[in-house]
Amino acid sequence: MHLEPAPIDGVRTTLDGVAWQIITRPGYVGHRGARAGADNDVRFGKGGWTIAYLWGGGVIGRDAALSLYEDAYVHHLERHPDVLDWLCATASEVYDTAPTNVASRLDFHAQEGGPTHLQDVALRRALLRLGRAFRGDHLVQIRGRGSEGYRLNPGVVAFHAVDRIVRPTLPGWWQAGSVEDFWQSNKVLLAASDVPEATLEEALLCPLRPASVGAIAHYGGSFNPVHEGHLRIARELVVDWGYGQVVFVPNGDWYRKRHLAPAEDRLRMVELAVAGEPRFIVSDHELRAPKQVLLPASVAALRARWDERPIHVVRGSDAIPRMLRWRSLPDILATAEVIVVPRPGHDPWRHFGQDLRFRLSAGRFRLLRRTEADVASSSQVRACQARGESLRGLVPAAVERYLVERGLYR
Repeated sequence: MHLEPAPIDGVRTTLDGVAWQIITRPGYVGHRGARAGADNDVRFGKGGWTIAYLWGGGVIGRDAALSLYEDAYVHHLERHPDVLDWLCATASEVYDTAPTNVASRLDFHAQEGGPTHLQDVALRRALLRLGRAFRGDHLVQIRGRGSEGYRLNPGVVAFHAVDRIVRPTLPGWWQAGSVEDFWQSNKVLLAASDVPEATLEEALLCPLRPASVGAIAHYGGSFNPVHEGHLRIARELVVDWGYGQVVFVPNGDWYRKRHLAPAEDRLRMVELAVAGEPRFIVSDHELRAPKQVLLPASVAALRARWDERPIHVVRGSDAIPRMLRWRSLPDILATAEVIVVPRPGHDPWRHFGQDLRFRLSAGRFRLLRRTEADVASSSQVRACQARGESLRGLVPAAVERYLVERGLYR
C-alpha cells in the first residue's frame, strides 16, 4: 500500500475527506476495547471519533498502519530464515487467543469478540508474499511466553522502521522497538473538529492521582528565594497525595535569571525552610555541578539514590510551554510524570492544551488542582525585601532572618 500521510496543522488533520483533530494517544486497551469505544461514543458522539496512526510527519488510517504491521513481519522472516523454516515445518495454522481465529484467514477486519488478533493474519499474509505455506501438523499459538510461537509475538518481533516509532514510546507488556510498540505508540485518537473545548479540556487535563507507595517528587527551581507557596505545594503532595518525599533541587549559578541570589544563599534558605520536615529533602547535585544539569540527568541523580521508586517532576504551568519544546522531553516523559502546578495568569488549557506535543503525552502530565492560589511569590518577596517591608506570612521566620542578616535583594 502506498502511504500518503495526511498533513497535520497544529492538532488538526483531514483523513478520508473528513476534518479531525488529534486528541491524544490512547495506548493499549486490550479487553477494554469495547468499553473504551463506548466511552468515546458518549464523550464525542457516535461517528465523532476514530483511530489513526502517526507516520512520516502526518496521519495515516488504520489500513495503512496494518500494511506497515504486515511489512514488519515480512522483514523479520526475511532476516530470520531459520524462524521462517521452523514456522512452515511446524504449524498447520496459527492463532492468537482461540483456534477459531483461523477463520480470519487474510482479512485483518474479520475479528471475533474479545481482544483484536492481528499477528496471526499478518503471518498468513507474510507467508503468501514470501511464497511459503504452512506444512506442519498442528495449530501453533502466537501468544504469551508459554505459547509455542512466542518468538513471533508482536511484542517481540522488531519493527522494521524503529526510528519512526513516536517517542516517548508508551509503556506496556511489549519490548521497545517491537511491532506492538509501533502499534500502540503511534496510535492516536481523533475526534470531530467541532468537539466543544470543555469536553477536550476534561479529556486532556488529567488531575493528579494518589501517588504509589514511596513516590518521590522532584521539586526543582531557582528558589530565589524559597517561600511559603513552595512549602504549601510540597505539603499538599505528601499529605494529600501520598508522596513519600519531596526533594527540593535548587539550580546552580549558571541559571540565567535576573536578581538571582548566590547559589549557596539560596541553598541555605531552602535548608532553613524545610528544617523539621522529615519528608522534605534538599539535594545540591545541580548546584554543585560545574555546568548546567538538564532535567533528565537531574532525575537520574535522584533515581540513583532511590532506585525503583517512581519519580515525578513538579513544574509550574507557566514553564510547560517551554518544556514542550525541549529536545530532551521524550527522555523525561519516558521515566517520569510531570505534576503541573497552575500559576496565576497561566491557564493550562489556554497556554498549552492546543500543543500537539502535549496532547501526544497528555497522560504523563497531571494537574494539581487547587482550591485557592498562593499569595506568595519569589518576585513579591524580593520586592518587599527591597522596600524593607515585613516578610511575615510570605517566608518562614528562619528564612526572613537570613534575608535580613545577609541583606539579600536589597
